[in-house]
Amino acid sequence: MADRRSLPAKNSYHRPLLSDTLPFEIPPTFGNGGFFDFVTRYNVRLRLQGGKALVVWESSSSKVDDAISVLFDTAATPTLLPTSATVCKNGKTIVERSWQLNDGALRTIPYGFNIAHKDREFRRLTVVHPRNQVAVADFYAQNNAQILNFTSLSDIYIRFPSAISKSVKYSDRLFSERKSVLEDTIEQ
Repeated sequence: MADRRSLPAKNSYHRPLLSDTLPFEIPPTFGNGGFFDFVTRYNVRLRLQGGKALVVWESSSSKVDDAISVLFDTAATPTLLPTSATVCKNGKTIVERSWQLNDGALRTIPYGFNIAHKDREFRRLTVVHPRNQVAVADFYAQNNAQILNFTSLSDIYIRFPSAISKSVKYSDRLFSERKSVLEDTIEQ
C-alpha cells in the first residue's frame, strides 16, 4: 500500500470500520485506525458455513489466535477450514484459520461515554463493539448491491449511496498534527 491514508478497493470489506461504525462526535483522540489495521492485516471476516457463524482470519502462525479469541469471545481452539486450508498471498503461503462463534457472540454491550452538550449538560454516545463492527462490514459486503438498488428507486432521499467508492482517505495523525504547541489552559 503506497499511501496509508488512501485505501484502494481491495480493502472494501473493512472500509465501514472507518466510515460507518463510529458516531460523528467522538473525541479527536479516539479512532478505529489500529483496529482497521489489525483486521486488514489478518483479513478478519465473518462467514456463514453450514448454518454456523465463523470468524475467519489469515495467519501462518497462531500468534493472533489469542487476540481473535478475546475479540470474538471464543473458547474452542482454532481449526483449519477443510475447504481451503492454505492461500497463496503475495508469494507467501497463508493458513486460513477459523473459529466457530458462540450463539450469543454478536450480542454485545457498546462502549458509552458522555460529551459536553450545553453549559451543564452532557450527551451520551456509544461506540459499537468491535465484534459488531466486523458484522456491519460483513453486512455491507453481503448487501451492497441491494442497498444501491433500493436507494436509487426513489427521488425522495436527500442523501443516499449511489456507488461504491474506489478508495477512502483517513489519517490517524490528524490529531497530533493539529495539536497546539502551547500548553492547554482552563479559561474561567
